[in-house]
Order: sequence, then structure tokens, then C-alpha cells
Amino acid sequence: MNRFDSDERGFISRSFLLAIIVFALLGIVIIDGSSILFAKWQLSDVADAAAIDAAVAYRTSETEQAARDAVTSVLADRDKDAVIKKLTIDPQTGEVKLTLMKDTPTLFVTHIGPLKDFAHVEATSIGKPPPA
Repeated sequence: MNRFDSDERGFISRSFLLAIIVFALLGIVIIDGSSILFAKWQLSDVADAAAIDAAVAYRTSETEQAARDAVTSVLADRDKDAVIKKLTIDPQTGEVKLTLMKDTPTLFVTHIGPLKDFAHVEATSIGKPPPA
């Protein structure tokens, strides 16, 4: 009778350990996924603000450098890890199309080769200058 009791306890212990591992992995996936999602939302907000500021700067100075400086200023204030990937200006309308990118710090995704691209987030926004 003791032989069967110990076998069942071992089975329960292994099942419990497996459940803990599964829940831990699930928790990591949720945490890393949330980090990436929130980083994308934040970067989108920063891109919106930077594109509008760049459009206003371009309207007043009509130089691409002024627009780029406006974007750099917004990034310095709101997200120091974000970088400008692409900045294009339509000289006729003053419309600015801005793409920002950044790498999201995560617990595991950034350390696993095939998953690293998921931690790389980008956001594109179009800023229109206010009416004259």
C-alpha cells in the first residue's frame, strides 16, 4: 500500500511543478507582451506630438532643420530612447510625415534571437500645420 501512495504523491508533485512552470511562462509572455504594447502606444503618442511640432516649426522657418530640431526636442522631453527613422516634409502643404523607432526593454523577448524583432517598435504619424 505504501508503494502506491508514494507513486501518487510523486505524480501530484510533478503535476504541480508543471503547472507552476506553465503559469510562470504564461506570466512572462503577458508581461513582455504588455511591455511591447505599451511601448508602441507611447511611441505613437510621442510621434503625434513630434510631427505636429515639426509641422509648426517648418511653417514658421521653412527649413527641414527646424522641423528636425523640433522633433529632437520632443524626443528629449518625452522619450529619450526613441530615434528618428524617417522624416519627410511636403514643401507645398507643410505636412510632416514622421516615423520613430525604439527597442523595448523586455524580460526575455530581447534575449531570444528569433523574437528580438517583436521588441523593436515603430510609429508613424503625420503632422499638419495649423491654418495660416
